[in-house]
Amino acid sequence: MLLVKHLQTNWKVFVFFGILFCKPSQTTMGNNPYYQLFRKHPITQMERYFSMEGWEQRISGLNSEEQNFVQEMNRIDGITDLPEAENELNPWKERLSTVRKSLPNSVNTILDRSLFKVILCKNLGSSGLSSFVYDNTGPKGGVVFLDTKLLNQTANEWITQKR
Repeated sequence: MLLVKHLQTNWKVFVFFGILFCKPSQTTMGNNPYYQLFRKHPITQMERYFSMEGWEQRISGLNSEEQNFVQEMNRIDGITDLPEAENELNPWKERLSTVRKSLPNSVNTILDRSLFKVILCKNLGSSGLSSFVYDNTGPKGGVVFLDTKLLNQTANEWITQKR
């Protein structure tokens, strides 16, 4: 139950600040190492995603393209962790279904429209990571990576971890 409560509280903040309110600059990014990664990597391209009922149904383990994206992001950030796929998806699907039921319809409507995928993995290098998804007119929404190993930790374990 602690995990469900933790996800309910932090999910809203993470999604709203990480995806909905952050907009990339319209100017050329110069030497910004993230610019090419976020604009050109296959996971950031809208045509990669298809619509499914409900954001909580768009859950998967880490595939090779997504793993490549995280490894490149970690390289830029100086993080040496190598992400691995989460194979036990059903408990997380159940938890996120519970989170959906706890959110107001207005929030779920926004997430249904703008959260294209929730990608579960272990050894992410952080508890979560997000990326925009673009079409030829600009950002349309995003994807979220969650480290299930870290999310399974107790609050005391989390606060004492040195990252």
